[in-house]
Amino acid sequence: MQVTEDVIEAQRISIDVTAADLDHKAWGSARVVHLTRYWTGEEAPPGRHGEARVVWTEAALCVRFVCRQSEPLIVSPTPQTKVKTPGLWERDVCEIFIAPDARVPERYFEFEAAPTGEWLDLGIHQLPDARETDWEFQSGMTVAARRST
Repeated sequence: MQVTEDVIEAQRISIDVTAADLDHKAWGSARVVHLTRYWTGEEAPPGRHGEARVVWTEAALCVRFVCRQSEPLIVSPTPQTKVKTPGLWERDVCEIFIAPDARVPERYFEFEAAPTGEWLDLGIHQLPDARETDWEFQSGMTVAARRST
């Protein structure tokens, strides 16, 4: 896997992993990407750090986030996990942005997952002065979540 400040390139694995396999052995061999900054680029306090691991199976690209948060979570009291959740970015979420073609980075997909199991998948086209969002994009995304107390 190649990692730069903006790019993570996952290698394929032959083991089948699904979103529900949070403890699968494949995660132990995946490279750790340390998450230490807010979306603005500003350094986050240690109580808001996390990590991501990415594996690419025959069936899917799988991302596992493990996050630490020292203050109370901002989540929905009534999560909807069967349909996408617009506005999810206003709460505590993990996000990944995937540009399938590095030559066209302005066209990408946005995936968000909340600790409640809520999710959002969007197709994005970033124009010079505007952003086109495909709210109907359906990736087949699945999410599993587990919160420790």
